[in-house]
Amino acid sequence: MKRLNLLPIALLVCSSAVVTAQTTAKKAETTKPAAKAEAKPATTKGETKTTATAATTADAKSSSFFMDRFYAIKETYPDMKDCYGKYAASNQSMEKFVERYNQIKDSYPKLDGVFANYAGSSVTLDEFTKRYYSIKDTYPDMKKVYGDYAASNMKLEEFVKRYNQIKDSDATMSDYYGQYAASSYSLEEFQKRYHGIKASSTDLKDGYGDYAGAKCKLSK
Repeated sequence: MKRLNLLPIALLVCSSAVVTAQTTAKKAETTKPAAKAEAKPATTKGETKTTATAATTADAKSSSFFMDRFYAIKETYPDMKDCYGKYAASNQSMEKFVERYNQIKDSYPKLDGVFANYAGSSVTLDEFTKRYYSIKDTYPDMKKVYGDYAASNMKLEEFVKRYNQIKDSDATMSDYYGQYAASSYSLEEFQKRYHGIKASSTDLKDGYGDYAGAKCKLSK
C-alpha cells in the first residue's frame, strides 16, 4: 500500500487559515466606529445675553457720548436715579463717579440732595462744601440750585445773574435754572440743546438739563 504524503495538504490548510484571519481583521478595522469628537459645552441663551450686555456696558462706560453714558449708569446702578444725568454729563469714569458719590455721602450725609452734583464735578470735597454753604448763607431761597453752583467754577455773582436771566426769560424751564446758570452757554444755545435732547427721547428726561449745560455730544 502507498503511503500518503500529508505535508502539502497541511501547508495548504495553514495558508488558507492565515488568509482568512487577515481578511477578518481587515473587515473589523473597516467596520470599527470612529471615535466621537469631544463635544464643546453649549452656550445657553442666557450666557450669550449676559456676555453681550457686559460688552455693551463696557463700551458705554468708555464712551464720551451723553446717551451712552446715561444708559450705562442706569443699567449698572438702577437705584441711583439722581445720578443718571450728572454722570452722563461729567468727565468722570463710572468708578470715580461712584467713589466720589460715596465720599460725600459718608462725610456729609445731610447733603443728600447734592451727592450727584459733587460726584460729577471736578472740585475737591472741601471746595464743594465751601461753595455750597456760601450760596446757602447768601441766598437761602435758592435751595434748588445749591448743588449746581457748588459743583461749578462760576463766581456767585455771575451765577445769580445768569439764574435771574433764564428765570425772567423762560418760566417753562424752572427745573433747569441751575444747570443754565452753571454752564458756559448763552441762553439761546442752552435752550437749543435742551429742546434737542427732549425731542430725541423721553427716556432721557432725567438728564435734559444736565445735557443742555454739558459740553458733550448727545450721541454718535
